[in-house]
Amino acid sequence: MNYANSEYWLKKAGEAYSDQQIGRASVGNDSYRAQEAWLNNFFTQQAERLGRAVRVLEFGCGFGRFARLFEGHDRVRYHGYDFSATMVQPLFDDPPPGLAPLDERVRVAPTVGEAFPGEHFDVVFTVSVLIHNAPDQAARLIPQMMEMVEAHGSLCLIENALVPLTMKENNWHGGCWVHDFVGTTAPQCDVCVTYRLSDVHSVYRLSTPAAQARTVTLINGDAPERPTTPDELKLLGMERLKLAIALLENELNEAAALQAEAHDQSEFTGYAQQRSERMQQGLARSVRRLEERLHGQASTEASDNPDHADALIARLDHLSDEAALSIARLNRAQTLRSTVTAALAEAYAASSVATPKEEPATVSGPQPRPHASVEAQQRLGPDEEFGWDRPSDVQWGHADQRFSKVCHAMNVEWIGIRAAAAGLPGHKLVLSASRNLSAKAVDEIAQIMTRNGIDRLVVHGMSAPLAALISALKKSIDIPVFVVWHGAPVMWSMTQETELFTRVSHLLERGEVTRIAGMRSGMHPALGPRAFPHQLFNLPPTLNEAFGGADALLPVPERGDAAGAVIFAPSWHVTHKNLPTNLIAANQTAKVAQVWTLDGEIRLPPGLDGKVRRLAPRSLRGMLDTMKLVDLIMNVSLVDCHPMIELEALAVRTPCLRGPLFMDALDDHPYVAATQVQNPLSVVDVMNRIDAVLDIPREDMIAMMSDYDRALREVSIARYCEFLEL
Repeated sequence: MNYANSEYWLKKAGEAYSDQQIGRASVGNDSYRAQEAWLNNFFTQQAERLGRAVRVLEFGCGFGRFARLFEGHDRVRYHGYDFSATMVQPLFDDPPPGLAPLDERVRVAPTVGEAFPGEHFDVVFTVSVLIHNAPDQAARLIPQMMEMVEAHGSLCLIENALVPLTMKENNWHGGCWVHDFVGTTAPQCDVCVTYRLSDVHSVYRLSTPAAQARTVTLINGDAPERPTTPDELKLLGMERLKLAIALLENELNEAAALQAEAHDQSEFTGYAQQRSERMQQGLARSVRRLEERLHGQASTEASDNPDHADALIARLDHLSDEAALSIARLNRAQTLRSTVTAALAEAYAASSVATPKEEPATVSGPQPRPHASVEAQQRLGPDEEFGWDRPSDVQWGHADQRFSKVCHAMNVEWIGIRAAAAGLPGHKLVLSASRNLSAKAVDEIAQIMTRNGIDRLVVHGMSAPLAALISALKKSIDIPVFVVWHGAPVMWSMTQETELFTRVSHLLERGEVTRIAGMRSGMHPALGPRAFPHQLFNLPPTLNEAFGGADALLPVPERGDAAGAVIFAPSWHVTHKNLPTNLIAANQTAKVAQVWTLDGEIRLPPGLDGKVRRLAPRSLRGMLDTMKLVDLIMNVSLVDCHPMIELEALAVRTPCLRGPLFMDALDDHPYVAATQVQNPLSVVDVMNRIDAVLDIPREDMIAMMSDYDRALREVSIARYCEFLEL
């Protein structure tokens, strides 16, 4: 799967895709019912042939349309595979009873072989999966699927309708292709083509050749299966090819709009420049004539009004200068619009059309679907392409005049990175990771930066829209760009993390990024020659004196009459966050009465969650309000950079347990020694540290936290100043 496809499907929520298919069916798209009917008939035939239930594996099972269809089928034993955990999440949210235990029947892994090692199936099938893969990738996936098929079995592909050649059709869902499965995509297999399952789908039943000569057969309508020739198939495929070409032309026409605008803007800039030169020449001639007249008048009437001529000349000079400045501003604005439009068209073309040289890495395990924000300010409105210095992004920032010309840019969806940037001094720019910016929006951003005198852009994280913005701004206002990478190399086991950093690498190669820094000590060799050699530190949110008053944006839970301590573990359920260990240790500690968590989906073994209370997701303000109420925060993670959970707790002076972070400064501070668990995987060690922290007198803990807060701010600001050369 190429970069755009992989990024799209790794982020795509299965529930949203299910709604999309329901919407298509409601407006007359009957292809889904045709697919289901064909599979049901084929599986029944195979079960009768084998004399038992047929074992099937769906490659790309997604939200579970076929899992739910076949869960109770007495002739079908269904299994499902997908590489995107977000797509299969609806299955695990509401498991089909007939597939219990679900983790044995539906699995997520980098490859199908890793999901079901050593297993084979009577039928492996896809439905509209390979069309989302580039030709070389589709050709590589077919042998992987064939390896999962029993010797007597078959691989059934319900994909694009028959075509005589492979080509890209459109950019939907990160890119769609129509594949010539018979000719170039699966030339090593015997193929039976069921032509015209629907207007846009055919079925390709692949099997291992039984003889040296390859067999290709055709089922056309109600006619029986018969041998066919490549020429006949190419002729039948011409109809679908014409449709693909028409769709591609529409895509190209839409993409060409930016290029056309860029051409028009460039042409207009030339005309504007010519008019500017003529106006300046005319102004210069007028000034000379007036000066001659006024100087002549001054020489004859100097004795009557000696200051009159000089005043008129000074006034004319002033008006002339103002006119010249206005013309210069007009030229700069027009040139900026033209440059932005052309650069953005180039950046998007490179992102959506170019075939990457590298193979993307694979996902090492299920990817969690993070909770959405509950606060409207943490989303862009439907008509907003970006946000500049929104209150929710700047109200927590540290004040430092040295950062008055610095702008921090980030994606609005990534709450953790936004929280980290929120504490930093400087202006804040947010945009969506899932929506490309228009030329108009980039032009507005460039003009805002110019008006505010921004001379450094700090990009936190990466996405396709951020990468395009960097390229466009470098070509238009040539601003130095600094990238802060908030991940760690171990996270590159995830496809999305690797692909996003690959975008950064390309920007570095093109010289569009001045410098890059990481949030892990000793990471700089992995970041390349432009890497900052020291670790950057996040800042705690800066709270004003009014914080904690009656203006809380969200209600906070009640402690009630808890007889012991209340602990809050606000992380989410993913391996490196170690949330189960945190919850179990807190639950088993005698001094603890309640354990609060935000992850409503986590399930612990019986007897280990009696004290656990699941809260609703909350905004940063709601998080801080909640942290103030409890006695201890839990964030004993396995892998972390500089987690904002710890720093948010620090801001409200509630202690926070953490795992080893291996920071290159302040790891020897007394507060770190008091709150750090050396072995995050040991429930006993976590329990002992909970007891130890709860035993520290409140006055002593406040003193340690205040000193750590002060020292941390000093280190963080100093590191950022060095990194940005302020």
